[in-house]
Amino acid sequence: MQISELARRTGVSLRSLRYYEAKGLLSTQRLENGYRSYQEEDVDRVHLIQQFLSMGLTTDQIYQNGLHTLLGSAHNFVESIGTCLPVALPFYEQKLMEIEQKMAILDQAKAKLSQVVAELRQRALSSSLIE
Repeated sequence: MQISELARRTGVSLRSLRYYEAKGLLSTQRLENGYRSYQEEDVDRVHLIQQFLSMGLTTDQIYQNGLHTLLGSAHNFVESIGTCLPVALPFYEQKLMEIEQKMAILDQAKAKLSQVVAELRQRALSSSLIE
């Protein structure tokens, strides 16, 4: 199938598909006319890449850990990644810890910002009552 068909079937832009190819996440054959030709399993592969990206992984992390080579589909995601369990579990635990740390930082920022907003609202309310 051509890249436009892969894009249509996966809901991923042509630009993203080309990027995945440039990063080594998708391999393609070139037809005599220079067009890219993808296989049926590339539909599932793109869905898996999207699943990894939605969990906060970068394309480099996906490539470096060989996650793009997994077979299966995003519908059987845990089953697909379970094939590389010795690598997968520590990797995902580390990623989860990083996300939890980022969330803690964001929670602190939110609390501080909420306090500033509350104080500014109070000042605005007080000044409007005086005038």
